[in-house]
Amino acid sequence: MNIRQYKLLKRIGGGRFGEIFCCVETETNLKYAIKLELRKAKHQQLLLEAKIYEELQCEEQFIQPGIPKMISYGEDGDFNFIILDLLGYSLDNLFNQCNKKFSLKTVLVIADQMLQILEFIHSRGFLHLNLKPSDIMIGCLENAHKIYLIDFGLALKYFEVQQQNKFNEQQPSFEKLRRTSIFSSVDSHFGKVQGRRDDLESLGYIMIYFLRGSLPWQSTYNAQLNHEQDKMVYLKSSMTIETLCNDLPEEFQEYFNQIKKINFNEKLGYRLLRQLLQGLFQKMDFKQDNIYDWNNIQNLQN
Repeated sequence: MNIRQYKLLKRIGGGRFGEIFCCVETETNLKYAIKLELRKAKHQQLLLEAKIYEELQCEEQFIQPGIPKMISYGEDGDFNFIILDLLGYSLDNLFNQCNKKFSLKTVLVIADQMLQILEFIHSRGFLHLNLKPSDIMIGCLENAHKIYLIDFGLALKYFEVQQQNKFNEQQPSFEKLRRTSIFSSVDSHFGKVQGRRDDLESLGYIMIYFLRGSLPWQSTYNAQLNHEQDKMVYLKSSMTIETLCNDLPEEFQEYFNQIKKINFNEKLGYRLLRQLLQGLFQKMDFKQDNIYDWNNIQNLQN
């Protein structure tokens, strides 16, 4: 397998761990997403990420809707590559197009699908640990109402040692674990061992960000300045759940309360969290019609 049978059309994303392009397979004329990484890169992540996709779709018929299907991966010339199903916009992009505010209905539908996706990847022994709006996507065409999670480049695997009734964490160095994102869990900023609840905590911050347009500690954050990072960490770690969720429906405070109750090796109540948010959805008399805030944006399909 080589990437020469794919023609690059345009860049659609990327960052320090690689570039993502829309491409077309020349024989079939089908479009895909291709993620490229230089093989001489100091910190290569792409082939490790490919192995995670491979494990997440290990069944003969992979139907989990919240993870894009990996078509192929490998090395070719100067590049490592992954080829994936092509998705639509990221929620970060759509959030900006919606004037940096989502309605409660849209946020609840996103959260319900994300909880299902996280339950799935956690059941396969993986932690995403880098949740952010730019890694949450919508599908294309008939799947435009579905939510997808991408970018497993910083994901970690854990497994349970049942005989000892504890977890054996395959954790990298402290430097890799000390997250700096405004959506990272509090524990992650201090390099603590992370578990499934850290992904759920990040999802909670994303929900609040979408509802309010920002997070309380966001104005203090500057990734380039260590002292600004420290300010952000201090504000986040010292803020109470009550203050964080002030003026939001009580279900959001209860969401965080439920997460905080969970010990590292406890199984999470994904169904309980979904029922909590679904109850709010019903209480607000919302309709499950697959209509989001961005559906009214003109020329979105272009």
